Amino acid sequence: MNILHLSILSLLSSGTLLPAAQFSSETEWECLINFQRDATGTPSGNSWNNLSLVATPGSTFNQSIHNSSGTSVGTLTTTTLVATGAGPDWKPGASNLTDGNLLPAGISGPAGYETAAIQSFWNANSYANPTTITITGLSAGWYALDVLGARNNGNLAGAMSLSASCDSITYYSMGSTGGAASGTWSAASTLANATTVDPFGFIGGNHSSANNGSAVYASFQGFYIEDGGSLTLTMYSSSNTEGGGVANNNSALNYMVLSKYGAIPEPAEASLCLAGLGLLAWRRRRA
Repeated sequence: MNILHLSILSLLSSGTLLPAAQFSSETEWECLINFQRDATGTPSGNSWNNLSLVATPGSTFNQSIHNSSGTSVGTLTTTTLVATGAGPDWKPGASNLTDGNLLPAGISGPAGYETAAIQSFWNANSYANPTTITITGLSAGWYALDVLGARNNGNLAGAMSLSASCDSITYYSMGSTGGAASGTWSAASTLANATTVDPFGFIGGNHSSANNGSAVYASFQGFYIEDGGSLTLTMYSSSNTEGGGVANNNSALNYMVLSKYGAIPEPAEASLCLAGLGLLAWRRRRA
């Protein structure tokens, strides 16, 4: 997955004597979440949380989720996802897709992502009722979230907003007036200190085209969750009339990967550590 860059690291000099693990940005665990419509989109093994079909619009969906080691990390809740009928899949052989462009170039998914990428859940009225995915009961720490939302027949709701402010958000789009043509991913766009990506111009704008094959891949990097805290992903769409064009109400959600990173001291702790190092250096000079 993508490498996390935390601004706190810029406070530290290469000569510090702090324990390396205290400032580690290595992955502590990953939670793989597949939004599964049917057996076709089910990755094998126990690493993935395969969330099954939500058949009744507006019904509450709750499921405990575990990391790839099998340890429970929280509970996922949504009340707005709907998935009925066969629906359009996101897989090679459709909408100019091959094994090589299910995800943007340079992005490598976890084992089984090719199967999880098959489009499973969507909300057919996300303009009136934006799709929300909430994870509660998380342990304190620094996190990252990678999200794929894609449909082979376009009409995609591509704006995503996170409840936590991120050090950076990198995203790609395909098949929209704001992105690249169907079958081709746009170049990466990166935002700093942000919560929201809107590649298709849904928020305060319009989307008047329904290119065949539409997708958004977003990587939300470097946000902090308090102990027992929650995280919410919200997905928006355009209306039926904006821009005089096609409604783009389908907020498709294929899979998410929530990653927790090694312990990072909070700014106050880092300041104390640096102050201690300064005192140590002062005492050495006097000696």
